Amino acid sequence: MADYSNILTLDGRIKAAHPSVTKRKLEAAGDLLSRALRGDHIASGTMQEVLTTSDLQFNLAHLVSAELLPQFDAAPRTWSEIATTRVVKDFDSVKLFGLFGDLAGPGIRQGGGAARVPEAAPYPYATIAGKEAFHAKIGKNGFKFGYTWESRINDIEGFFADLPSQLLSVALDTEEAETYDALIEGVAAAGASVELHGGTLPDGAVVLPNAKVTPSAIWQAILELQNRVVNGRKVGAVSGYNVIVPTGRKAFVDYALRQQVIAIQDGNITFGPSSDTTLNNVTVIESDKIGLTDADEWYILPKPGTLRRPVLELARLRGHETPELRVENAAGNYLGGGAVSPFEGNFTNDTIDYRLRYVAGGILWDSKFVLYSDGSGTV
Repeated sequence: MADYSNILTLDGRIKAAHPSVTKRKLEAAGDLLSRALRGDHIASGTMQEVLTTSDLQFNLAHLVSAELLPQFDAAPRTWSEIATTRVVKDFDSVKLFGLFGDLAGPGIRQGGGAARVPEAAPYPYATIAGKEAFHAKIGKNGFKFGYTWESRINDIEGFFADLPSQLLSVALDTEEAETYDALIEGVAAAGASVELHGGTLPDGAVVLPNAKVTPSAIWQAILELQNRVVNGRKVGAVSGYNVIVPTGRKAFVDYALRQQVIAIQDGNITFGPSSDTTLNNVTVIESDKIGLTDADEWYILPKPGTLRRPVLELARLRGHETPELRVENAAGNYLGGGAVSPFEGNFTNDTIDYRLRYVAGGILWDSKFVLYSDGSGTV
């Protein structure tokens, strides 16, 4: 938290703190937890003693969020290699305006570009047509889990120390699942129209429909992508492509891509370093989300930022861009009338119930920018 001037709100990242949470108490809670983790039995005993009799519970809960959010921002994400991010205002359908051929009317000449305006003539109008996502499903994700009273007695410091990293792992897995779900489900809905059709390359190599991933198949896929028509215009060449393969396939595909045939004699093939071709701008990415249905399937799409419009994105809800942790206060009351701390366990079964909420969703704007092969070698 050293990078923040206000550790209570993380400079606005945490919208509000419990009235019992102060900077001094938060620092004291962090120090107490740190000493307990180092084996200080007095600190550990103090935590167990005062957790249910003071406002330490609120400061520790706040500390978990304060530790989680910076880790969440800085965490590496594999899905970010194939997708960008977008913040949306609500759960309604997401639309893009005025990007990649969505301008139409007399103000736009055929094939794109502004219309010629004669001297003293009025400017012709162009209409901005919204482009709705082909597949988008931003929604509320989350789960609830209980921390038992017995576990609190046995390992209170370990629980609070591990909680930020465990919640971080779940949040990152959620992003990964949302992004790949949009890609996989969107392509499945498009069907045969986005599959590898196959053909004969300029060097005479024949690529079968839905071929397995090879350098020749990737070349054919790139040619097919370049010739797809979106809003009356060919996609054309881009500066880089991502090829997504099942886990365990990346090393071999990389090896094949980085070689070039330099001699064939008596049936023996001699390979050498690859030339500076389009295949050098191909990045192979492996994912355990791919290959569950067809072991040889693969996808290819332009790298983020190489087109004038996005292809695949992860959307987050405005004002709720980060995971939120809550603790349920349903512990009941003591016979004297005082409220029981939520960290004493709930009324039903002595557990502390936590709830994680994270609003996010994958967006595939247009399946025409993605090419898919199931690796079967048949239509």
